[in-house]
Amino acid sequence: MAMAYKTLALAEALEGIPRLEYVIENMNHNVLGYLNLIRKLEERYGGPESTVDHVREELEALPPMRENNILDLERFVDRATNYVETMTTYDRLQECCTRSFDRMIEDKLPTLY
Repeated sequence: MAMAYKTLALAEALEGIPRLEYVIENMNHNVLGYLNLIRKLEERYGGPESTVDHVREELEALPPMRENNILDLERFVDRATNYVETMTTYDRLQECCTRSFDRMIEDKLPTLY
C-alpha cells in the first residue's frame, strides 16, 4: 500500500508535464506503475549519473567569488549545497572528500592578498 501512495505522490508532482500526461493518466498505482514512471523520467531527463554530472557542472561553471560580494557567496553556497545533497542522495558523498573536490572549491574562493 505504501508504494501506491508513493506512486500517487510522484504522479501528482509531475502533473502537467507534456509527454508524461498519458503515462500518468494510464498508470497503475502499484510497483509496476511506479517503476514505469521512473523509467520514463530517466528516458527523458537521464538517470542518477546525468543528475550528478549536471550539478557538478553547475558548481564548476561558477566563476571565482569576488571579495565582499554577498551575491557571489549566496550563489556559491546554493550550488555547493545542491551538489552535496545530490551526492548524498545517490550515496556518493565520499566524492566530496577528494582532493579534486577540494581544488574545485578552492578555485571558487576569493583570492587573498
